[in-house]
Amino acid sequence: MAYDLIMIGGGLGGAALARVMAQAGAKVLVIERAEEFTDRNRGEWLAPWGVADAKKLGIYEALMAGGAHELPFFTVYGVGADPIRMPLQQLSQSGELSLGFYHPDVQTSLLTAAEDAGAEVLRGTAVRGLERGGEGVTVSYQNGSVKSVDGRFVVGADGRDSVARSWAGIDVVRGPQGRLGAGVILESVDVDPESGHIWRDFSRGCRALFFPQGPDHGRAYLTYPPDELPRLNGHEDWGAFSDESTKMGVPDTAYGSATVRGSLTTLDMTERWVDEPYQGHVAMIGDAAGATDPTHGQGMSITFRDVVALSDALKSHDDWDEAGHAYSESHNRDFRSLKTYLDWADELQYAIGPEADARRDHAGQLWREDPARNPMMILNGPFKVPTELDRQRYFGEV
Repeated sequence: MAYDLIMIGGGLGGAALARVMAQAGAKVLVIERAEEFTDRNRGEWLAPWGVADAKKLGIYEALMAGGAHELPFFTVYGVGADPIRMPLQQLSQSGELSLGFYHPDVQTSLLTAAEDAGAEVLRGTAVRGLERGGEGVTVSYQNGSVKSVDGRFVVGADGRDSVARSWAGIDVVRGPQGRLGAGVILESVDVDPESGHIWRDFSRGCRALFFPQGPDHGRAYLTYPPDELPRLNGHEDWGAFSDESTKMGVPDTAYGSATVRGSLTTLDMTERWVDEPYQGHVAMIGDAAGATDPTHGQGMSITFRDVVALSDALKSHDDWDEAGHAYSESHNRDFRSLKTYLDWADELQYAIGPEADARRDHAGQLWREDPARNPMMILNGPFKVPTELDRQRYFGEV
């Protein structure tokens, strides 16, 4: 085989896995479509459990070298309620804080780290097809002319709309229509730069969020039901974005002097996943394997957990087909556990009306009396498989 491992996608997941496996002695090729990474609307917050996995993988320094910004707090606001400033290192089981970052810069830093570890990288290269054989996979790609290369194992790390997944014939499952999420980079923002921020409008099922990426800049988001607001796209919709942020509780002073950097776009945040992320020498990781609603900020943490699970399996199995199946089992357990909890959070936090308000108040009161009722998987990750009793305790039914 020309390569032990071929990565399709050189973003954070692909670059992290390439670096780890190259350091372990594998011959690794990364095929990345983009010549240069550019700004897109996506999650740029790494939860404490994701930070713990980044340190386990040895990539934390590369994230920081790419400009990642430490966020030791998370502040939650509600209409008519005092803000709650949460110290993440005290609340998270890992004892870690969180990170905010600008995706293109961190992608570049981590892909450079993969190259420094010995991985070969092809930029500006599009995959054109996969063909499985008895001992591996042939990958066709185009960089000027169409070429092909053989790999013992192929990994699709090319996002929610993965072409690798399509070429591999792995079917994707789409959940019920979810929220929309508008996002934009802002400069000269006046908020606490050591905290992520979320403003909640329970009456409309909407949220406004801001995650600093430095002292006065970061990415702002609005998340909302599709029938609540139109899609916001382009500089002409910045006024509507700012007005809606104010309606959702963002103070006028926060964005009053802000300037827009890059593009304002809206993403369909509907969940999608695959039932089996490994089939015949081809594995999916990150959003290509399963993407939860980005409102909850779990995407990058899930990606790094996938990298941990797959790299551990590949390094501990001589038979990489067995390793692929071991990874698939680990991914499915963690992703489904996390998705179950996020479904509960959606049901409790986004329902509208007096009954929903009363249910939230009731559950919140019980959480304050017994914090173990709320496993806080958003901070802690899928550390256990939720049970029916866990669900009843979460909602305050028992």
